[in-house]
Amino acid sequence: MRLLKLISDGSFSLTQFPRDRQPPYAILSHTWGRGEDDEVTFKDLVDGTGQNKRGFQKLRFCGNQANDDDLHYFWVDTCCIDKSNNNELTTAINSMYRWYQNAARCYAYLSDVSVRSRDGTFLHLEWESAFRNSQWFTRGWTLQELLAPKVVHFYSRDEIRLGDKKSLGQRIVGITGIPVDALLGQPLSQFTVEDRFSWAENRQTTMEEDKAYSLLGIFGVFLPLIYGEGHPNALRRLRKEIRESMGVISQHAIDPPAPGTAIEEVFLGIMGCTDSGKSSLIELIVSPQGDSIGPVTRSSTENIETRTFLYGEQLRVSLVVFPGFDDTEKSDAEILRDIASWLAVAQSNNVGATRERELIERDEFWGSLHTGGSAVLRHSGNRQSAMAILEQSLRNRRLLTLQIQREIIINGLTLGETEAGQFIINDISTTKLKYERELEDLREEMEQTTDRRWVDEISRGKEYYERALKELQEEARALRQKKV
Repeated sequence: MRLLKLISDGSFSLTQFPRDRQPPYAILSHTWGRGEDDEVTFKDLVDGTGQNKRGFQKLRFCGNQANDDDLHYFWVDTCCIDKSNNNELTTAINSMYRWYQNAARCYAYLSDVSVRSRDGTFLHLEWESAFRNSQWFTRGWTLQELLAPKVVHFYSRDEIRLGDKKSLGQRIVGITGIPVDALLGQPLSQFTVEDRFSWAENRQTTMEEDKAYSLLGIFGVFLPLIYGEGHPNALRRLRKEIRESMGVISQHAIDPPAPGTAIEEVFLGIMGCTDSGKSSLIELIVSPQGDSIGPVTRSSTENIETRTFLYGEQLRVSLVVFPGFDDTEKSDAEILRDIASWLAVAQSNNVGATRERELIERDEFWGSLHTGGSAVLRHSGNRQSAMAILEQSLRNRRLLTLQIQREIIINGLTLGETEAGQFIINDISTTKLKYERELEDLREEMEQTTDRRWVDEISRGKEYYERALKELQEEARALRQKKV
């Protein structure tokens, strides 16, 4: 993989890295202009040209944003691939899904979305409309660039961050028709072949064969590229490869349960303070495998990890690790949104009319630990203790619906209208009053002092509290408006 680095003089360097020694990197997702007339190519970088092309600004943006995110390297498709080398092009296209998947950050640059008017004012309503109608959502290659990375940040052409694929998730679902759980990292193999084809149905590519080639990573298959074969032939080869790959998988799959055997699904939610040993508890349960535990599958979003396995012959157990509310990098509101989004996905993914009816009709939910019937179990740090926790949890399992699930899914409340959301909004209000008092004190001090150094110090304090107040207001607004 060839990566770019922004040099202090504003130029760029290219470095080739073997697959097993790639450094953390950012990756750009964008729509092309008029091909090589607008975009900076591999040859341009080698020759030291291309600075006057319109696409050069996108390279500079990606390099600067990567530096801001403490990433020294980044990748841009226009100039990190030598497209004159057919072998390199084939390798790159077959590897591209993995490259986006492994990126520390993906920056989706929307060249047709602007946040500012000519006088510099912000146009929130206008950018939301432009976002929905952006060409980025109509192109074939951007489908995998949306789904593969764990983190996708969207930027306007004036380089203003609009949000990420989690915070903008409901808008993206409405634009693309792609289920939110696919956006949040559920393995694509859990969706049908035709569902995945439908996500790309109305997307366009410059080369007709790319309508098929852009889906290689979506299906986890590999094909040699034959430009000139036409879309029907490329699609025929793609479908053949998908069938063959699914056939290989089915030969090695675990034998399905005997006809008539009911498999009960159990979700065990695990929450604790950061570094309290949640991950080690999980590892002790699932590894080494054996005894009554079957092969373990792993799925995750950025913050919530799930391990699923067969326990005995009739239980499919999913251990779900939720983040702790003492996370120093995220606010309580952000953590609550992460948990609520996962619970909403879990609720919508429950299969079987009987199970769904039971979840809706039963009036049980988690309230406090005592009244909700939750068990508090001591973990001693060894596998014997971990397995005892698992077995006791399974013995005492009951079918129940969490209060926040019922409030959001069944009652249709926004996150801010739920009891948990109200608690956080009240906490935000208390903090807001405290910050406002601090800000007022600083204003009074500034009026009374003549010491320039102290004025500068007070100004920095004011900026901090003004920024903090704005963030609190945005958190409260998002909670009140957000539908999970």
